[in-house]
Amino acid sequence: MRIHPPFLPVVGFLLLSAPALAGDVYHRTVTPQGGAGALAMGESGAPANSTAKILVDGKKYRVELELNPEAAQTHQVVISKDGGDHATALNLENHTFFPIKTDASKPTSGLFGLLPLPFARKSVSHVAFDTVDATAPETVAGTSVRRHEIRLSYDIAVVTGTPPGVPVSPKSRPETIHGKVKVDAVYWMTEGKAPDVPRLFRPEMRTGFPEIDDRLAAALTALPGMAVKQQVTISTEGDQGTMPRTSVHTEVLEHLGTQEMKASLFEVSGGFRMQEPEMSRPGLRMVPPG
Repeated sequence: MRIHPPFLPVVGFLLLSAPALAGDVYHRTVTPQGGAGALAMGESGAPANSTAKILVDGKKYRVELELNPEAAQTHQVVISKDGGDHATALNLENHTFFPIKTDASKPTSGLFGLLPLPFARKSVSHVAFDTVDATAPETVAGTSVRRHEIRLSYDIAVVTGTPPGVPVSPKSRPETIHGKVKVDAVYWMTEGKAPDVPRLFRPEMRTGFPEIDDRLAAALTALPGMAVKQQVTISTEGDQGTMPRTSVHTEVLEHLGTQEMKASLFEVSGGFRMQEPEMSRPGLRMVPPG
């Protein structure tokens, strides 16, 4: 297919959807603000600032995490050969690997449920949902993109509970906390049909409430092209002493070029042994899968 000059800025992104002799190389920067409530984007998640080099060859990818002094890294590399349906983390220092387990039913941020209370019953009402698409293109990371925004807000009721088998005492009787959640999600997408790329490149957001998530899934699926930049702001407020909180998650993906890629880049090398990361050690802060 002949590529005309006006479309050259997005060639790198479109290469992902077509056969190529070389794979594509990207640099991803994730900058969350707001502590533990920060959004976990798609399959990657990031409770601390992170940067990574990403190698992509069709459905195969390799995420090489850069050193993060703010967190205890359980691995430095993530590989997948099926677009992220199955992924493996590699620790290059001790030559171990472990499968990455993800739960697509869980919310992508704890703020969507107002408070991280175990055994609580939560319900939503007065859901407001709107999408806004910009008419004029912009340039982000050297690529021509168009801005798409999802605005969401809802009231939430959280009924506190007690663990199963624990007697209910006067001090532990259920209480209802009322609050409000607001979300402003902005995606800068390349124009044209969405390419067939690994899952970690597609925007994802889940609240844990089916009546909202069905609409979110439809809106995110309808986004054209590929996300060059994502910025998701979540704000919450509530009664009974609930402190207002806000998180802002920003992710930028820059296409660096192409390079020849050996099949071994996406394989577990010989000499590596299976070993799950230690999650119970005090003070351990996991760096999630790339």
